[in-house]
Amino acid sequence: GRGGPRSLELAARFADEYNVFHVDAARCREIREGLDRACERVGRDPATLPLSLMNPVPTSSLEEAVADLREYEEAGVVRVMAQHLEHTDLETVEWLGRELAPAVA
Repeated sequence: GRGGPRSLELAARFADEYNVFHVDAARCREIREGLDRACERVGRDPATLPLSLMNPVPTSSLEEAVADLREYEEAGVVRVMAQHLEHTDLETVEWLGRELAPAVA
């Protein structure tokens, strides 16, 4: 979703998770706050509706990527799906597993 009022209300009523894509941490924070309010309106514990993010693989340094992920975490994101569309670029996939994942675990 994009955090519109209707999608937040539907998510509060029916969703197991709310996923956003290609937004910055500030927008994630706004969406998390909107989800919390929507959950409260329908009598749902906001902690039962995780916020996740699908974003492209970071092209920055490891330190910048870790800082970005920490910022998303502070904004209420509990899961990030790193989208990497260059399917033959196995070096980046290896980097994600070898360097980035352990650095944020």
